[in-house]
Amino acid sequence: MGSKSVFEYLLDRGRNFKASTSTEQETPDTYGINRPVNRIQQTPLHECAKHNHVELIESLLSDDAKSAQYKKWLDNIKCENRMTCLHLACCQGHLKTVIYLVEKRRVSINPLAAGRETPLYFACKGGFSLVVEYLLNNTNADPTLRTSMNYNCLDIAIAKRHPDIVKDLLKCSEWRTLMASAQYEGNDVPITPMRRLIISMPDIAYELIDKHFTTIIGGPDQPKHLVKYDYTFIDDHYNVVDWLQGKYVLVLNFLFSCV
Repeated sequence: MGSKSVFEYLLDRGRNFKASTSTEQETPDTYGINRPVNRIQQTPLHECAKHNHVELIESLLSDDAKSAQYKKWLDNIKCENRMTCLHLACCQGHLKTVIYLVEKRRVSINPLAAGRETPLYFACKGGFSLVVEYLLNNTNADPTLRTSMNYNCLDIAIAKRHPDIVKDLLKCSEWRTLMASAQYEGNDVPITPMRRLIISMPDIAYELIDKHFTTIIGGPDQPKHLVKYDYTFIDDHYNVVDWLQGKYVLVLNFLFSCV
């Protein structure tokens, strides 16, 4: 499928065939976009995104007059797992395709797959730091959205041990929301991002405590010297129940922003 000339030849043959049997619902120019499909309902458009073939996607979406329609198709044509082209590109870490879909095709950034995963979530899970960095810095990608298993992007990045991505996520303005998360993983003890960090990334846990959970007022040689510690995510026994249910009290952000 890597040969553009072969791809375009097969595309033309398919469109010519469709021209003789087209209906109002399926016109020849949609061939390759929503048909044909494989056993997991992926079209050639999906395959191009999955394998980083931007030039072949452009062959499929070649009519600039139909940009609005192309965006609608890219957002709504999903495979068996309800994944869009952006999902598939992020799953494989294909930054080139991600940039093309976002900047030229203006696709929706936070569509949900079958397990409520966003494209950003899959990039965090796969450890594709360049894709994660691009989405966080250039789009409205929401790292706080939770999957059907109650995971957010920080949860999966720590679980899969991608420290660079963890650091990027903790720089987000929503870092407190990301930290307010919990799941059960095969036992009766809930696991939270902070507990995961202490176990598998202690250096990042220490840095988090030092930079975000510790407030120093004054200095040792000043009349007023105070060190304050935020124990919300350390002594978390009273908060975990809410976090397990996906609840987050927004007033916490306000209170700690005033410290």
